[in-house]
Amino acid sequence: YQRRVRARNSVFFFMQTHEACAVCFKSTPLSVCGSCHGIFYCSPEHQKQDWSKHKPICNFLTKAVQQKTFVKETIKPGDKKTFPKKGDTVTVHYVGTFATGSKFDSSRDKGKTFSFKVGSRQVIKGWDEGLLAFSVGERATLYIAPEYGYGHAGAGGAIPPDTPLIFDVELLKIG
Repeated sequence: YQRRVRARNSVFFFMQTHEACAVCFKSTPLSVCGSCHGIFYCSPEHQKQDWSKHKPICNFLTKAVQQKTFVKETIKPGDKKTFPKKGDTVTVHYVGTFATGSKFDSSRDKGKTFSFKVGSRQVIKGWDEGLLAFSVGERATLYIAPEYGYGHAGAGGAIPPDTPLIFDVELLKIG
């Protein structure tokens, strides 16, 4: 079932889902942030309580979701000279999180870098296109709309369908 309510200029969609409230971890019914669609709350009060933490993420995710693409926020600039081209093998470190901040994967935690051929569909579209805008040594956050992530299918039990994703990515080398 789905019902719309308005609370403090935000639109919430109440629905049954397997997600949990970002504040109390209660599971149903939940409201999803009406802007970025990436975080869930069990009440408008919990969204208000969590807003100062969620707002910076929400702004970037909202832009990515509205444009059905990705948004890059640079954390540390690279050399600004050496950029990968389609077909190049890149080596990165990454941490993947949901809008709630919960981590679903991390090369840093595994202690192993990750390499792939950029632009060759070995990874999600947000990475294939996003990494082309990185220079060697750059570290940035990629806010990825579902269409540039795992879309309607999701990724097994790890990533639910239609979920926006956040990746902290560092381009270590090309080739």
